[in-house]
Amino acid sequence: MIETVYFNNFEIRYLEMFYVALSEPTHDLRMRAIANVRHEVEAETDSFLVEDHAAGRIKVPSIDEHYKKMALAARKRDVAKRCLFETEARFTGSGKASNQRRLETADLIGMKILTSILDKKYDGVYSETGILQQVREQSIRENLNVFKDHDSLRKIWKQYRGIVHLSIALGLEEDRSTGRREVIKVAEAYRQILSSSCPRGTQTPYVALSEQILFL
Repeated sequence: MIETVYFNNFEIRYLEMFYVALSEPTHDLRMRAIANVRHEVEAETDSFLVEDHAAGRIKVPSIDEHYKKMALAARKRDVAKRCLFETEARFTGSGKASNQRRLETADLIGMKILTSILDKKYDGVYSETGILQQVREQSIRENLNVFKDHDSLRKIWKQYRGIVHLSIALGLEEDRSTGRREVIKVAEAYRQILSSSCPRGTQTPYVALSEQILFL
């Protein structure tokens, strides 16, 4: 069954933080990191509300109850903040070992697959002249800061193929100044393409529906 992650109107403003959470290499770590980002967003939102209330810019009903809620959540939010710091450290990494580099490698593979589908080529992923080989050749030719050996490319695609639709859409947003909700719509279009299209001569989709996360 496909996992669904919903973004409320506050969370949608923090998609870059969720991008970092997506860089974790396993589904369980990824979902934990997403939960930690949510705690961080809630903490920042509460802080803004309290500041605006104190300055008289807005009126927060039952402000005392709001303070109590913040106090009760403080310990959990502190733990989430520390865990998120560790996620960010793994994202930045050192040298070639960063999760950011892994996710950017997966994005390149995903974009190459989407282009192959849209061009109606439906190239295989693992064949001798397939997607991974094309990525390897492109990355060497253009000196891209991504993984280039076949073993790493195979492993990374397996780890991240269920979430590349959102990370690719976020990358495109930087170039097009796309609205945040539009990013989610684009990501969903990519997700559907990847899970409904198969390499030529096969009946197995590029990404199984059960591996994907649906972002709404």
